[in-house]
Order: sequence, then C-alpha cells, then structure tokens
Amino acid sequence: MFVGNWDHTHRYLLDAERFIRRKGLTKLYKSRKVRLLHHSYTYLRLFHETTSLAHDSIDQCRQPSSSADETAEVDQDEPSFRLGAWNCGLEKKLSEVKDLEQGVNDLHLKNPSRWDYSLYHDVAGIPESFLNLLSQVVRLGNEIDISSRSPEPTSLSWGHFSSSAKTLERCITHWKPSPQELVQQDEALEAHQLLNVIDGTLDNKMQALHHALTIYFYRRIYDIEASMLQSKVEQVRDCLVRCNQGHGATAGHDFGMVWPGFIAACEALDPELQHSFTTWFDGAAARSGLQTFSVAKEIAEQVWERRQQQKDTSFSWRDFIGKEGRRLFYT
Repeated sequence: MFVGNWDHTHRYLLDAERFIRRKGLTKLYKSRKVRLLHHSYTYLRLFHETTSLAHDSIDQCRQPSSSADETAEVDQDEPSFRLGAWNCGLEKKLSEVKDLEQGVNDLHLKNPSRWDYSLYHDVAGIPESFLNLLSQVVRLGNEIDISSRSPEPTSLSWGHFSSSAKTLERCITHWKPSPQELVQQDEALEAHQLLNVIDGTLDNKMQALHHALTIYFYRRIYDIEASMLQSKVEQVRDCLVRCNQGHGATAGHDFGMVWPGFIAACEALDPELQHSFTTWFDGAAARSGLQTFSVAKEIAEQVWERRQQQKDTSFSWRDFIGKEGRRLFYT
C-alpha cells in the first residue's frame, strides 16, 4: 500500500487478517503493542474498502491465499463489509458502549458502539467514532451494489435503505469526536487544542476528514452530481492547505490525508480548484516520499478529463474504475 504495489494489496491484507485472527484475537490478554498492530490493520483495511467495488472485494475474499494457512477463516464478521442487524437503530447503537471483549476483537468496526479505550487516535490521529461512521457508509454502499447486481431479492428493501441512509446522514452531519476520544489518548495535547476539544471546534485535519466523509456519503449512497458538492470540495481543499501551513503538527499523519484529498479532488469541477489539488498532491508526495499521493493525483486527473470529455458532472471515480477495469491506490 505504501510503496505502490496495489495489485497485491487486497491479498496481503487478507493474509494479515488470517494471521491476526489466529495469533492475535485468540490471546486472552492483548498487550498494547498487539492492540496497536490490530488497530493499524483495521485502519488500512477500512480505507482500502472505501475505494474497492463491492463485487470485486467479495470475489477476492473468496479466493484462497497462496501464502496463508488455507484452513483459517478469512473474516468471521463478513469479508464483504455488510450491514449489521442494528443499522436502523444506528443512533442508539452509537451511544452505547462496547464491553472489553467487543472493543478488542471488533476488527472491522462492525459494531458502531463507542469504546473509549480505542487506539486509533494513537495510530493515525483519527478518533474511532469517525471510523465507525465510515465503516457504516461502506457497508450500506456495498448493500446497494450487491442488490443492484444480484438477480435474487436481498435484505435491503427500499424502506430499510431509506431509513438506514437518513439515520447515517444525520449521524455524519452532527458528528464531532468526544473529548474522551482525543484527550484521554493524548496527554501532550497543547492548550489551544484542548480548548478546541472542549468547545467542539474541529482542527483542520478533523474538518478535512469530516467534509470528505460527507462527500463520500452523498456520492456513495445517493450518487448525487459533483456540481452539488463543490462547497464541500472547497472546504476540504482549504483545510488541507491550512494543514500544510501548520505542517509540524500533522507531519506524522501525511498518509492519512491522502483519502480526504482524493475523495474531494475527484469531485472538483473548476480548473483553478483542480489545480490547487494537483499542487497539494505534489507537495504531499515530496514531503512524505509516498507514491500513493502521486497515484491519487493521476486518477483524479483522469476522472477530470473523462468528465470533461463526456460533459457529465455525475461521472465519478467509481464509474472510471468500473468501466476501465482500473485499480485504485488502495486496492
């Protein structure tokens, strides 16, 4: 994923998961080091799933691995990231608290309940509540893809979809990380950052992620046209630029910012706005040395070109990889 060998990323992620389930989740006591490893896997796998097509992900999950133990379970939760039984009661579930066993073993964040001892903020500077919502968007989007491709009736009725989508939209709109998620995990939080947490103000990184999640939701679930998302696209761009200006505070998390940059850039319509994303990708690639930023820029530029050729503002990166048979930087 980091060096650009994307054709094999999914297979290696599944191999890593087999290893974690056999050697990690089976431990009665999981040390902080083990838990950090598991959190790192979940973080990478979840963002990988956001840029995968559901049917491709399912097919690859069913394929045997060439290097892992073939008798191991790929994923006891559901390899294709499907909806949980509580989806219609998502708001209530989000307010509940996971017990210790659920918290340390929920490798795919299938259960969206809160767990205050999560380490995602330590791993990637991202609170678990954000990743919970992202997981639910991926799952609902996959249900849509599967129901549209399968000739058989699925569990996703129109009423179920509408209720799930409205609930998820409301949760995303009003999302803010809790003070416990940020303060408890980071005793070195500076005074001004602590005040921001207390008064509910999101820093630039959190704002960029939040705006990008909103874009991703409306594109993935409702597939609305890019022209309706331009204000959010501009907000992501502005947040990314401000992150660069305060680069010292975010230097350790450059890789995590490729996702909001990519999600927003692909929807940019104005040439000047597109150029600002190109400049940001180039700068991030130079600072981090990660090829991922360059590949994300290349895909965004091809999406812009194809949208211009077809004069269709509804054309998305999902349309591009679906028609071209391309793989994204996370797949």
